[in-house]
This record gives sequence, C-alpha cells and structure tokens, in this order.
Amino acid sequence: MVEGVDVARLTLWLQRHGLDLTAPLALERLPGGRSNLTFRVEDADGRRVVLRRPPLSGVLPSAHDMAREHRVQHALAVTDVPVATMLGLEEDPSVLGAPFYVMEHVEGHVLRTHEEAHALGPAIDAVPDAVVTTLLALHRVDPETVGLGRGGPEPYVPRQLRAWGRQLEALAAGDATRTTELLVLRDRLAHDPPPQQATTIVHGDFRLDNVLIADDGQVRAVL
Repeated sequence: MVEGVDVARLTLWLQRHGLDLTAPLALERLPGGRSNLTFRVEDADGRRVVLRRPPLSGVLPSAHDMAREHRVQHALAVTDVPVATMLGLEEDPSVLGAPFYVMEHVEGHVLRTHEEAHALGPAIDAVPDAVVTTLLALHRVDPETVGLGRGGPEPYVPRQLRAWGRQLEALAAGDATRTTELLVLRDRLAHDPPPQQATTIVHGDFRLDNVLIADDGQVRAVL
C-alpha cells in the first residue's frame, strides 16, 4: 500500500482497462508540485505509466479536477502541443479513494535547479525558445476545434475571479491573515475587469518545471 494508492486495486484496474502490466507494480511518488499527486508506476518488466490523483487532504472545489486535466490533454493530442498520451480515466472514487487518470510515461528532464539545467550542457541554450514556442502553440489552439468548447458564455476574467475567490475564502476559514490582501485584490479586479480580446487555452501554471525537456533542449511534453 502506497500512501494515496492501493496497489492491488490499481493493478486490477489497469488490467480491466487493457493496460496489461506485469505484477508486482512498483510506485514512486514524483517530486515537485504542491497540488495533485503524481506517481511513476513500473511493472515487473520495466514498463512504465504515470498516475495522477488529487492530494490526500485540503482538496478545493474545481482545483483538482482529474476529468478536466484528462479531457484537455486528450484533446491536445491532435495539436502541435506536446502532451503525454492519455491511457485511462477513473471518476469513481471508490477505486483509489479519489478520481484519477493514467497516462504514458514520457522520458525527459524536469529542470528545477541550476545544477539540473547545467547538466544539459550546450542544449540548455535551446530551452528558452522551446518553452516559449510551446506556450505559443498552446495559445494558437482553437478550443472549439479540438472539442473543448468556448469556455462558457461569460468572459474569462470575471469567471476566474469568482473561482479563485471561492478557493481563497475556503483557505481563509483556516487562516484569514494569509488571504485578506488577496481577497481585497480580487474585489478590486472584479470591480473593473479588463476586456476579453480572444478565447484560448490557459495552462494556469506554465513554468519551466512543468514541462519535460529532451536531451536536445526541446520540449517533450507539457505537464
């Protein structure tokens, strides 16, 4: 039993969904990220997949939506945005205690420190352009064309401010001193939101350690 994952139940689920990995499975919690939990799953023959599930506690409404993560990445598979192939989604929390999805394991470097960046050698020079080009590719995707709709009838900023506000208020219930200024900022922005100029896909947490970098400095996958 790994914290957050019942390995026996996961093994049966993978087999039922056509992912015939050889037991026993070994799970490793991947470092980084302070929200959803990510596990590398390796079978007895060395084959790997990756599992994503919400945190064990402190889950905020809409902030840990596994079905949304899966749906967006599945839709992006037909675009120029590099993403891992989605292998299965489970929305029934009775399997592992929470919804989760499984995707292919993509080899690549996660760059969090100067040492990890310098380890790429000369290829590090290609990373900035590759990361920006990947973000541009994401913003060029027409959400409706790939089956993601238009994001709702209301402009993005007011809708997002309400969602963030609800999350901040939930956090404030535990420690109001940490969120007071953010709630004031929310109210200020809600009073005079900037006009919406276009509709596109927003990652929400796009940064260097949320992409996998290949040996040549190119982006293998957006996380």
